[in-house]
Amino acid sequence: MESDTVDKPDRLARLVAAATLALVALASFRTGRRLVGTVAAVGAVGVGYGAVATSTEASETTEPTEAGEPDESETTETSQPTADARAATAGETSCAACSEPIVVGQSRRPNAENRTVHEHCL
Repeated sequence: MESDTVDKPDRLARLVAAATLALVALASFRTGRRLVGTVAAVGAVGVGYGAVATSTEASETTEPTEAGEPDESETTETSQPTADARAATAGETSCAACSEPIVVGQSRRPNAENRTVHEHCL
């Protein structure tokens, strides 16, 4: 619910900013300042698109399923993701030897199997 109250003023501000940039672009083109007009027009399109585009989460509709049918989002088997899968989804690299995350600036190398490991885990 909080996102609805925050989203509406933000959306209105973006629409006003896009309209202002569009007016600046028109005025700049009329006075012959092509570079300023082009930059303002590109900004108006970008800000305007961000204001009117809906997120995919908000546009998804959920339809109720019958009691006997399993939902697509439900899974019947529970499996724990591996350390490699967790690292891939989190966007971080983990050591193949000790499964600890490899942080920025930490030395790492490929091992004999060409998998990334800490230098001290070799």
